[in-house]
Order: sequence, then C-alpha cells, then structure tokens
Amino acid sequence: MSVHILLVDDDALLRRSLTFNLEQAGYRVSSAATAEDALAIAARDRPDLVLLDIGLPGMDGLDALRHLRSQMGVPVIFVTARRRELDEVLGLELGADDYVTKPFDLDVLLARVKAVLRRSERTDLSPTFRKGQPGEWREAFKLGHKVAFRERDSEGWDF
Repeated sequence: MSVHILLVDDDALLRRSLTFNLEQAGYRVSSAATAEDALAIAARDRPDLVLLDIGLPGMDGLDALRHLRSQMGVPVIFVTARRRELDEVLGLELGADDYVTKPFDLDVLLARVKAVLRRSERTDLSPTFRKGQPGEWREAFKLGHKVAFRERDSEGWDF
C-alpha cells in the first residue's frame, strides 16, 4: 500500500499541482482547502504525513498542527509563505517535523518528505497500546497501523 499524504493549502492551483507531482512520485494524496476539512479527512483516512500551510481560512495551520499531533501523532511538514524566523521557530517548537517556505523547489520538497517519512518509521518502531480488562481485545499501534490482540497473544512480546 502506498504512503498517504494529506495536503492542506487554500491555494487551489498549488493543491492541484502538488497533488499531481506527489502522485507521480508514487504517493497517494488527499487534499483539503481548510484545516477543518483536513481534520475530517484525517479522521476517516489516517495520513502517513501532512503537508500543511499555516495561513488557512478559519482554523490556522498552527491550531491544526496541535490537533493532528495530539490526536494522531502524524508527522507534519509546514509548507508556507511565512518566511519570518519566528514563524519557523514557532512551527517547529509546536511539533512540526520540518518547515518549507514558498516558493520551493519540488525536488527539495520531495527529499524532505522522504526524510521525514524515514525518521517517522524509525521512531515509530515500538508499539503503543491500550490495556483492556483481562481476556478483552486490546489495540496496539505499530508504524501507525492498529493491531488488535488478546492478552494471551502478547506473551513474550517486547513492548
């Protein structure tokens, strides 16, 4: 299954162009013009990476980042026209994995996408899980995918 990227930008031309180029690079792409739409898409179809503009109508990209990180832990790259160092520092401090300013070189963006995906795979090697009552089904998340198991199935597993 191909890597799923969620692209969030209010510029329709940029969304179309970047979607085409990401698909040509082998990624599956969903796109949204607002943070609210992006969060709804992400809830239905969890992305492996989000490319997120800061200056969005309604909820801005910084608030969307907070929601994405707290609810899903999905990696985020800001792709934005904001060039002030303060904006970049704020975005990274809030949890963005990278920060790319517009206009950008497509090859550089693709390289950053690959790098963030590699890092997220390496750091997501140990599963997280929620315990239930003895004998009940439990959920584990490994590499962003949910696995259901019973306690007896997990004997000897190294968490």
